[in-house]
Amino acid sequence: MALVLQLVSIPVLVSAWGAENFGVWMMLTTIPTYFALTDLGFLQAATSDMTMSYARGDREQVVKTYQSTFVLLLTVCLGVVSLAVFTLIYLQSNLYSSVASYSDTLILLVVFAALSLLSRTPLAALRATGQYATGTASYDLIVFAEGLVGLLTAYLGGGFKEVVGAQIAVRLFNMMLMYWLLRTRCPWLTFGTRFASCFQIRALFIPAIAAMAIPVAMAINLQGVVLIVGGLLGPIAVASYTPVRTCSRMALQIVGVMNRASMPEIARASSKGDSAELGQLVKLNAIFIVVFLVPGSVLFGLFGSEFVEIWSNGHIFPDELFVGLVAVATFVHGIWYFISNMLLSTNSHVSLAKYIMASGIISIALSYIGGSQFGLVGVGAALIFAELFCVLAALPAFMKWARSIEVTNARQKDNIDGKNG
Repeated sequence: MALVLQLVSIPVLVSAWGAENFGVWMMLTTIPTYFALTDLGFLQAATSDMTMSYARGDREQVVKTYQSTFVLLLTVCLGVVSLAVFTLIYLQSNLYSSVASYSDTLILLVVFAALSLLSRTPLAALRATGQYATGTASYDLIVFAEGLVGLLTAYLGGGFKEVVGAQIAVRLFNMMLMYWLLRTRCPWLTFGTRFASCFQIRALFIPAIAAMAIPVAMAINLQGVVLIVGGLLGPIAVASYTPVRTCSRMALQIVGVMNRASMPEIARASSKGDSAELGQLVKLNAIFIVVFLVPGSVLFGLFGSEFVEIWSNGHIFPDELFVGLVAVATFVHGIWYFISNMLLSTNSHVSLAKYIMASGIISIALSYIGGSQFGLVGVGAALIFAELFCVLAALPAFMKWARSIEVTNARQKDNIDGKNG
């Protein structure tokens, strides 16, 4: 559904607002992406922790983790929204005209981002407690409706503020639905603050900070580069860069559905030391990469420029070399990203985090240098180098994780043999 929404959104928004305003919109909407990082990785770390606790039958620990995470995220959201509002009011009162003209839109985007972050808390709980399909399907359906409402608002003549306001209304409905689902499917998983604790938050701190490295790196890679392109080459270049990156990730998103669905199963198998089941899950993910990601990247590299031109109703004409470079970067990205998700599912990603974080800095630095000298082609080459750096870091981390699972499995077998003996 997200893929369909992305395919529809760019031609609709470019037609409704024009290429330049669309480029401005893409720069403004980097805010929700960066806001999502304010959870400091706790949501992902909490999901993995709840999944493994639930697999062991420890419901009490699941409740503690859930309530502690929600209290932390609510506190962070209130703090960041307040800070953003006061900052924008200050900038507006001091006549920062470029900010003042979009201040209302920026405030609405920050509120929308806060609601988006909070709405994923019950989704994490549903996924961790064996309700992955129900939770994900319900959440994705409402998010899809949210996107369609925003596009319809723009198509009917609405501006930035009207689009964000419409999406906020649908997001509130999303939150109510997810909390209702959690209460009906897992009535024992109570909402509140009674079992929240600082101890639990501290226990998740290291894996959470490490988990944050991956979305930070991706946000810098995807959204940070948008700002670099906009600053160096202008909104028109952003209007060309964004559709190319979006289209290049179509096959990646298809494989991502399978990859994310396997994460709770990987966590459960790991908690039981079942190396055989883990091996099957790893093979299944590898098959999806070969079947979808490889041909998808090749086809986009060959025909992506023509596709974007048709897709944008003739408004955007991307350079063929730039499209080919982005296709290569996307394929390389897929390799390390799926490895990182396997490690994330068991909170075994700490050693990888510093390298992934460094890749974001590399991406920005090289994009600035390449963009200054060679325009979008230089940016495309920079993306490839940053993704290759991640692969070189991810492969050793994956091998170390696989060996640790084998050791755990061997110890469990020895314990069973010892008891039987």
